[in-house]
Amino acid sequence: MYSAEFLSSYPFFAEMLKQADVSTMLDSLTGVVSRAYIIRFIRFLIESKTPFALGMMDLDNFKSVNDNYGHRAGDGVLSEIAGSLSDFLGSDGLVGRFGGDEFLIVYLKSNTYDDVHDFYDGVYDSGKVLRRILHIGALDIFMTATVGCASYPIDGDDFDSLFAKIDKTLYRGKSKGRNCYIIYVPSKHANLEITTLAKHSLYETLRLASENFDESRGVNVRMQRAFAPIAENLRLNKLLYINGAGQLKDALSQVILCEHTRVSEYLNGRDMVSFTHLEDVKDELPDFFAALDALNYNAALISRIAREGTTFGYLVVCPEQRTMRMWQDDEFAAIFFLCRLVATHLTSERKPLV
Repeated sequence: MYSAEFLSSYPFFAEMLKQADVSTMLDSLTGVVSRAYIIRFIRFLIESKTPFALGMMDLDNFKSVNDNYGHRAGDGVLSEIAGSLSDFLGSDGLVGRFGGDEFLIVYLKSNTYDDVHDFYDGVYDSGKVLRRILHIGALDIFMTATVGCASYPIDGDDFDSLFAKIDKTLYRGKSKGRNCYIIYVPSKHANLEITTLAKHSLYETLRLASENFDESRGVNVRMQRAFAPIAENLRLNKLLYINGAGQLKDALSQVILCEHTRVSEYLNGRDMVSFTHLEDVKDELPDFFAALDALNYNAALISRIAREGTTFGYLVVCPEQRTMRMWQDDEFAAIFFLCRLVATHLTSERKPLV
């Protein structure tokens, strides 16, 4: 991947190449800089007081790629992501493999929040690195990742403090549903504890959802109030529902978005389905697709509202507009929990979802 000629443009590697062959500095699988040398490079930048932004990328659900498709496919994903990321970064910095499915991204062009934000916007939304389908042999694998980022010397003026900020933002991204990047902002992240983010985020989300539901009146208000902490912590955007007549409605305004969705026929008894890309159901659910497409949504998760053998309808949640989404276990759990709250309420009130 990286050549001696390319790396020699950086003073640190120019000196290293006088002592060793370039192959000793590269990760053997991906061809980006190896863990040992990317860390030495970062330390060199700090010692020479060179401003930069440092990101750690963790591929989402990578274990499931190995488990479902084998380690050869997993290796292909790592190589493809490493190559597309280094190509996108170009001469503005370097990519190193930190270990497993984690990469370090050294962005040297700027360390200001706005510039770093623009860079990661491109990583996620250009269709060149993430949120895209990778063609690995005969397989098509949709990949996303979570990134935590901080800047030297703005956020940390030594190696350990900088990495502490990156760890914190990476865990924050994972707690918000993954498939996102978090840039360190002191007012937002200084007081966050990694142990809290890692262990209690889903519990806190569901606890708040339950409290909000119980404190409200009317099923639509209850749904919206309970959905609020789920939306905030898991980066979901829109809550819709399908009533017993098959009408798709906005949960807040109750505006009818389409009269008959045929979703119940499509689910055929399943409790939950998710779509990474709505184009996948354009032919089978044309009215449903048209309604969400008109709202500029590109992915959805549908969950059945049911209890004691009675189906009251379905909840439909959407992520950010025009985002291809690899749905996570936390999102499935949270929306299933919300469906149970709604179904239990409707059962006790002996009312339909209208």
